[in-house]
Formats: sequence, C-alpha cells, structure tokens
Amino acid sequence: LQRLDFVHGTETPRPTLGSNLESQLPPVLTALSDSGRAMLADDNGLYYAAAGFHHETAEEVAALAGDIISLGRRHALLLQQHLNLGSSAWAVANPAGASELAFYPLYIGQQSFVLIIGGMPRLQDQHFVTLVELLARRYA
Repeated sequence: LQRLDFVHGTETPRPTLGSNLESQLPPVLTALSDSGRAMLADDNGLYYAAAGFHHETAEEVAALAGDIISLGRRHALLLQQHLNLGSSAWAVANPAGASELAFYPLYIGQQSFVLIIGGMPRLQDQHFVTLVELLARRYA
C-alpha cells in the first residue's frame, strides 16, 4: 500500500485511537466519499457500519457486496490472469464511466471486508489510513 501512496510512514507513532470501533467508523466512512455515502461490510453480506445510507438500503447493498465478492472469487483466474486486471474492486458506473457505487475488498488478518463507496471515492488521505488502523487493531 505504501508504494501505491495509500499509506505513508511517520517519524512518530500515531496516538492510540479509542476502543469503540462502532462509534468511530461512521465519521471515517463519511469522509471517504465526496457525497458522504460509504459503508463497511463483510464478505458474507453483513454490514458493520454505514454513513449516508438508510438502514434497509445498507442491508441490501451489503448483501450485494457479498455476492460481488463471491463472483470475483469465482472468476479470479479470468480477471487476473487472462484479462490481466490487477484490481479486485468492482463498480457500478454512470454513462460517462464514473463510479456511482464501488466495492473495494479489504483483507485484515483472516477477515475479509468490503468498503462500499457511493459517489467519488476519497482514498488518498488520512481517513483511509484511519479506517485500516481501526480494523487492524480489532482484527489483525
């Protein structure tokens, strides 16, 4: 991730974040999208936290994310080796090709997550680092 500029090293360690993951995730997720719509689900289609989505919608989008991850795993050989696609992310794009809803797999320890972002993603700042740190402290 560091080579891709998703994370960077610092001279001093970051202060320890609070222990309540559930209350810390929504504001972090909000900052990961230009529209404030993002959520975190697992690969089984259950969501952990959502920002900008109604509860019922979040449940359905999380189930869709589980299906997409399963589809990606079934077709990984085709996508990665035959088509040489280096990404395992999926997106629903508008007619101009811009992502309207994107699904990014995250692997922390033995746990698989899906970061779902509505609108334009904002993954190149400290909020993505904070998300990974929160998940790593709990699941790694």
